[in-house]
Amino acid sequence: MGLWLKQDDGTLVSVGGMGMDDYVITGDPHNPPANWADQQLLYSDEHGLWMKRDGEIIQIAGHDGIDGTDGTDGTNGTNGTDGTNGKGWTSGHYDHENGTVTFESDDDLGFTTGDLHGADGADGKGWVSGEYLEGSGRVQFTSNDGLGFQTLDLRGADGADGADGDVEEAPVDAKTYGRKSNDWVHIPTVGVGVGDPPAEGINGDIWIEVE
Repeated sequence: MGLWLKQDDGTLVSVGGMGMDDYVITGDPHNPPANWADQQLLYSDEHGLWMKRDGEIIQIAGHDGIDGTDGTDGTNGTNGTDGTNGKGWTSGHYDHENGTVTFESDDDLGFTTGDLHGADGADGKGWVSGEYLEGSGRVQFTSNDGLGFQTLDLRGADGADGADGDVEEAPVDAKTYGRKSNDWVHIPTVGVGVGDPPAEGINGDIWIEVE
């Protein structure tokens, strides 16, 4: 048996009848190794398969060439038939009272979730009261969370003085008058003293008690 080579004229030439390791070596055909015997094959990863015959170096098989340019794309095929409609949901709504979400479906896929409410958050910090301090014009904020503070004086500057009001003077005629029902009324006698008024006097007299 062995290995045979078909030449260009169609004749077959035996290139060896021994095992593969005996007549195939590796190396560079452009820099032939010294142990390359006649009728022996040489294989190179870079240059392919070569044979030495009667001192002549012949290439038997090379590596694959570079891929050619891609051809023009063919015409697109006809669109296929639409697939069957999938199953799904028609609507959904959230119940804010119990925290659930309900998904509705015409395909028997409807369901309701559990309560999606999160846990209550921790109580925030703040103030329990506020008081305006009339004497200083400040506001005191009281807190159980260490946030208490007192503002600066919030009172504005003094306003301008108002215009003087009209003063109606009592007539001066050596008599004493008092106001009654928006009229001046003559007072016969005005007494001033300490303690209770004296027993003497006439109707219309006035007694002013001085401590």
